[in-house]
Amino acid sequence: MSSHRTDGVVWCSVCTLSLGTRLWSQVSEAGRGARPDFMVVKAAHHEEDIVVVVELKRPAENTPAGRRRVKEELAAYIEERFAATNFSTIYAIGGIGLSFVVYKMEKDGPPEPELVFRWSPNVTTAASFRKMARLASMVDQMTGTVRDE
Repeated sequence: MSSHRTDGVVWCSVCTLSLGTRLWSQVSEAGRGARPDFMVVKAAHHEEDIVVVVELKRPAENTPAGRRRVKEELAAYIEERFAATNFSTIYAIGGIGLSFVVYKMEKDGPPEPELVFRWSPNVTTAASFRKMARLASMVDQMTGTVRDE
């Protein structure tokens, strides 16, 4: 299994575990080649609303330029999706290999994503899992989701 494919499996697992069963992911077909560029996570109750966008890149793209590109692409993608959600905030996870960053954008805010969590080197660590759990809590609060214990 290629490194990027393995990273994708890890990311799917992290998003599923962190964001819970009341959210589901939709993979965009906008990707280059066989891999998608974006997963859009939507609330699965009442109406389908975009709440988190995830962009995954290959580990080789973990450079300052690659990180800037992730931020720019997330910003553009979120701007296009505000019309498709009832929420005024959309969160974004940028992943390059196992490294990740979390942003948010407000519908009426600046066109620049706001940093929620700085780049972390490995999404599989306990500290990273705590960050993802905090993100899930923010999304739950925004969507009014109550998790089953």
